[in-house]
Amino acid sequence: MDERRTKARQLAAEALEDLGSPDMPIEIPLRKAIRVATLMGHAYWRAWFTLQTRDIGTDSNPADVKDRLASMIGDEQAAKEALEKVALDYMRSRSLRSHPDKIYGPSVADLEAFVQRNSMLMNLSPPTDVRAIMDELRNMLSGIRSRLHDYLLDVESTG
Repeated sequence: MDERRTKARQLAAEALEDLGSPDMPIEIPLRKAIRVATLMGHAYWRAWFTLQTRDIGTDSNPADVKDRLASMIGDEQAAKEALEKVALDYMRSRSLRSHPDKIYGPSVADLEAFVQRNSMLMNLSPPTDVRAIMDELRNMLSGIRSRLHDYLLDVESTG
């Protein structure tokens, strides 16, 4: 077990470095965090990080999300037990204030690419509702990044 913890702490440190690099896509440290969570036996975080890398669909109905999530995280008992909490947490991380009944569920890589592509348009005085949605998407990414950072920091410092 000590060898797994040591490897997890090393990966967590690498992922934190990646996360601190402004040019590094968030998906890279996120995938390392999946490996860290697997090594540490953290089923909740493994499921939550994995879901962030998957495309659940844009404007998904929350009632359908749990079934999609269940099919993605597999048969492992620990993951199944965490499903309800992970599903609710994922939905909170992907809901928009402007559309609270919908889930914005593209993969984090697609979300990040969309925000980057459209950031230049924000300088062209877009309509207020477009600006508001882009701000929500940036906040969504920021929230994912923050949770990832906190998890990795915790593993690196405590193992």
